[in-house]
Amino acid sequence: RECVDAFFVVKSRGRQRLVIDCRRSNCWFEEAEHTPLCSGDTLSSLELEVGDDLYIGQTDLAYAFYHIELPVELRKYFGLRPVRACDIGVTSADGRPVSPDDLVYPLMAVMPMGWNWALSWCQQVLQAGATRAGLAVHSRLEDGRRAGSLGTGRHVTYVDIFAALGTDQAEV
Repeated sequence: RECVDAFFVVKSRGRQRLVIDCRRSNCWFEEAEHTPLCSGDTLSSLELEVGDDLYIGQTDLAYAFYHIELPVELRKYFGLRPVRACDIGVTSADGRPVSPDDLVYPLMAVMPMGWNWALSWCQQVLQAGATRAGLAVHSRLEDGRRAGSLGTGRHVTYVDIFAALGTDQAEV
């Protein structure tokens, strides 16, 4: 139904990030809903008691978008350019034999970075993981929500980054 292209951008330390150009695919979808993330304003409302130390633990989910499976019914909107079957080792498609010189049209099976809903879905997956790990929703730092005291600990989910903040080093 739609074709996407891939390109790379330079990340920190000279590494490259794969980005899928989904501008045409995005036309098939409604605008993505607002994704509430932690903002500088929220972080500035954190309160630390005099004499308390602040501890922060953070992790980055490597290749987060590409670890989320794209639902089968959406894959047709993220087709790659056609390639010869023999160039990618394909001998059958949809249960039918394919000759080596036939063109096949691969479809993205993972969340394409560049799709207008990818950030929202990735954020929801990370938030669900934090909730399943037992972290209370009210302790999550988000834009528009006053942070308050760190005594009970707080956490941030930011698309592919998780951070725990608090005054108890063992808890963090």
